[in-house]
Order: sequence, then C-alpha cells, then structure tokens
Amino acid sequence: GDNGTLHPVWGRVPATVLAMRTFRRARVFLYLDTDAMLASPRIGPSDMYRALVAKHGVERGENDTARPTSVEPPSLVVNKPTKRWLCQKQCEVFGLGHGCFNSGALLWHRSEGAILILRSWWESRLDDPSMNFVRDGKVFYGWPSTYPARDKMSEQNRLMYVYGTNVEAARRILPVPRQPGSISGTTSCPEEVDDAHVPCLQDDHKSHNPEWDRKRRFSCFVNHYSITKNTMHELCEQVIESSDKESIRERLSPLIRRTLPDNLDLADSMIEGLMTRRNAELLGLLDDPNELDKTIREWMDIMEKFQSMTTVNN
Repeated sequence: GDNGTLHPVWGRVPATVLAMRTFRRARVFLYLDTDAMLASPRIGPSDMYRALVAKHGVERGENDTARPTSVEPPSLVVNKPTKRWLCQKQCEVFGLGHGCFNSGALLWHRSEGAILILRSWWESRLDDPSMNFVRDGKVFYGWPSTYPARDKMSEQNRLMYVYGTNVEAARRILPVPRQPGSISGTTSCPEEVDDAHVPCLQDDHKSHNPEWDRKRRFSCFVNHYSITKNTMHELCEQVIESSDKESIRERLSPLIRRTLPDNLDLADSMIEGLMTRRNAELLGLLDDPNELDKTIREWMDIMEKFQSMTTVNN
C-alpha cells in the first residue's frame, strides 16, 4: 500500500479513470493542472487531438518519406517542457530524448492503450526508489531515496520512467512536438513556440500577462502558468468579463421582474442599471439570492427617495 505517503498530485490518475467510466460516450479527455487554462474557448479536446496527431503523429525518414510514429492512434498525447530547468538540467543530462514530459496537460484517447498506460503509471507509485534514471551516480529528479511517491514531482517522474522502460506503453504515447529544438537540436524540448513546433498541447513558459482567447498564429492549445500562480486569478477575471452579458441578462431579468410584478417599468429600469456592473458582480447576484434581494431593496429605496424629491420640487 501507499502507507499515507502518496502526494496529492497522483490524484490525476484515478480521476482520469473515473472520468472515462462516467462519460462512456466520450472519446477524448483533457486533464489540466489547476494553474493551466485553455488558450481559446473555441477549440475542444477532440479538435486538439486531431490537430496534434496530424502534425506530430508522423516522422520523416530517408528521402523525406513519412511514416507513423506508432502502429495505432496514440492513447496519450503529452507535451515536452520548454527549454528551462527540467529540460537542460535533467532530461538532456540523462539522455531522455523524446521522453521528457510536463504532465500539467494530458490528452487521452479512450482505448485499451490508455488503460494500459494508466495502470502502469498507477502501479509505478509503488516502485522501489532504485527504479529511476541514473547518470554518473546522480538520479533523475522527483523520485528520491525515501518516500519517493510523496515527492510533488513523483507522478511526472514515473510517467517518464514508464515511457522509458515499458515498450508497450511507450508506443502508445505521443510526446509533442516531435521536431528538434530550432536552435540546439535537442529532442527533449523546444526552445520556443514557433512555426516548427505548433500546434502544441501546452506552453509551460507562461509567467505574466495572462491571455484568453488568443488569436495569434503561434500558439499552444493550453497555457500553463507554472511560475506565478497568482496569474490565474487575473486570467479568471478576463474569462468572466469576456463572457456574453446578454446571457446574464436573460437569467437576471425574470428574477427581478418576478419581484416587482406590479411595477415592471421600475423592474426594467433596475435591470438596465445593473447591467452596467461588471460580469463578476452580476454572476455573484445570481449565485446569492440574499444578495440579489438586498440589491433590489436598495434600488427600490433609491427610487422612492428620488420620487419623493421630485414630488417636493413640484
């Protein structure tokens, strides 16, 4: 057993199995870390899968002939990290080649291969500490000598270890992008998101300036803000404020009109006034009936005072 030493990052494995069992008609599943977000609301997991397999699911051989990277559609698409610590200090040093992963975004295709990978990955949490990549007396990060599965990077280490040691699992995993780095030629990671390396599953070099609904040409499907977590708060605000206000009006309007059935003109005026507020505030009113009721009473008090002042002046 785990003896209480399993780090919460391992939760992504049983969560994926549960999702596949629950949504039995779905074919493609996207797992994201909590500090990752879609780069565009218009591209779903199935579209991502088709685009990534079409671009990276073939390799070029001699005379520029194309050949599939696997004998069957990949069961898991996982992105390589950008050229920073994980790549330069770990994957390149230990010679992992294409087997260098950032597990913050995982694109699964329902298949027997997916079950094989998930089972192998989950079972690897019980591996002996000695089962790790070793080079010149040093061990690969994330799988220490004591309580290895407690390490916050242990599941990522084990996925790479499964890829590097389990042939049946490895041939069902598609690491992207396949193209070597444009500058160094490394196969472990791209130096940047450029023409040679898109489409890609995730860009894990994001730190500041959150982007939502990105439309520029060179883009991954997922932005992974792995350096500054507070960026996610800014990004969530962008997502909320970019949503359609009319859909909020459609939900809010009948609630207010139902409260003021004898004065629909006042209700409509109140609705128009509220619609000038930020989306986040309006959604808060919809989520909290007490706060909405309080807001309606405040508006009625203001209107009554205004009408009283008007009557006095006349």
